[in-house]
Amino acid sequence: FYQGIDGGKTAFDPVNQKIIVPSNFNHNAQLLTPQLINLFSDRLEYTKDLGLPNSIQPAEWDYVPRFGLAWRTPNMSKNMTGVVRAGYGIYQLFTDFNNINNELASVPFIASSTVINNASPAIPQRTWANYFEGQPNVLPNPNPGTACSFGLVLESCSTPNSQNGATNWRNQYVQQWTLGFQTQVASRTSVDVTYLGTKTTHLNAAISNNDPAPGPGNVQARRPYPQYGVMLFDQNSSHANYNALQVKVEQRAFHGLTFLAAYSYSKCMDQGNTGTTYYFLRQYAVCNYNFPQVFSPSFNYALPFGHGQAFLNRGGWVNQAAGGWELAGLWTLRSGAPFTPTIGTDVANTGVGSQWPVVVGKPTLVHSPDCWFYVAGNTKCQALSPGTTTAAYKDPAKYTYGDPVRNTLYSGTLNELDFNIIKTFYVREGISLEFHAEAFNLL
Repeated sequence: FYQGIDGGKTAFDPVNQKIIVPSNFNHNAQLLTPQLINLFSDRLEYTKDLGLPNSIQPAEWDYVPRFGLAWRTPNMSKNMTGVVRAGYGIYQLFTDFNNINNELASVPFIASSTVINNASPAIPQRTWANYFEGQPNVLPNPNPGTACSFGLVLESCSTPNSQNGATNWRNQYVQQWTLGFQTQVASRTSVDVTYLGTKTTHLNAAISNNDPAPGPGNVQARRPYPQYGVMLFDQNSSHANYNALQVKVEQRAFHGLTFLAAYSYSKCMDQGNTGTTYYFLRQYAVCNYNFPQVFSPSFNYALPFGHGQAFLNRGGWVNQAAGGWELAGLWTLRSGAPFTPTIGTDVANTGVGSQWPVVVGKPTLVHSPDCWFYVAGNTKCQALSPGTTTAAYKDPAKYTYGDPVRNTLYSGTLNELDFNIIKTFYVREGISLEFHAEAFNLL
């Protein structure tokens, strides 16, 4: 059970359009809570009246079986042995408390208002001593007993934003399966080849469920629940999957050289964890952190100079100067991260930001900070890609949404070399000093 501090937790009942709060919540949990309880009493209901626990969401119990096997293959040669490993398991994921904590951002716990002071060159009228000029945070219905502009008779005609959850949380869990082969190809060298797959179920998502359908007219009046503003509804309805081929080559301490190279070829798909209802149903695509290819070799090399080494095998000052040197490096080559092209205006007239464009062609990637992909209206794009005449996207028709374009473009690749020079000075037995010179992104 997840209990909010002082009962600070909410859910939403779409049947009667009321906010559900724990029956034991503290009526003085926040400074304005007593006032908000009175103004929104006709929009609140309590867990005891619905037969729910004070945690709102009842506990859920899951079974998480796991099993694995390993088989040592017959020796292929004197220095070559192999092991096949396979496994399957179900693992519970830690609940995303960020969204649950955000469910406090709702009446009767929070109601915020934005007031802007006079801009320069005008003289500011509002002072810190009386910034809100005596105006309350939320106003009551100016005509008690009569309908508000959205047609409902309520104690307050305010339309607050809110974030609430469903009354039944499903535990997030991931199924994982692996099949791998590990072999020794030399006395100090091994190779691992593994297939890894995962499927994640009941991922948390915050869906904006009070956005109107595209169309003309006032946005607020067209909302499904016009007595509220923007509403985020938390539910465990999202899912994801990941499949990868992973290869690792490792060499241990051969003439002072230790080497490790790892490569992965993978794809991650998910539904995302936020968005308006219309987008959420259509945005199954590669994950925000989908990097199809990653290659990362690293090494550590103790230079063969100084006492006990192949070269300059001396003691004294010769060993102090030439011995104890190491070089280490990590090189990372990685595909770019995906991103979504968006338009900057509310063409659909829904109050939803970052709306999608209409796809009319294949995007031309210019790969310049001034023009990453070709946009006809960008004069820098025309100069950087003079042979391109047609953009891949255009604005949707008025009062419509565009095409599903979530994560269809990729940013630049990562090519980074981190380097380290180490010098060890041996003072006496058990005591030594180390000097490090480190360079990140050396090139």
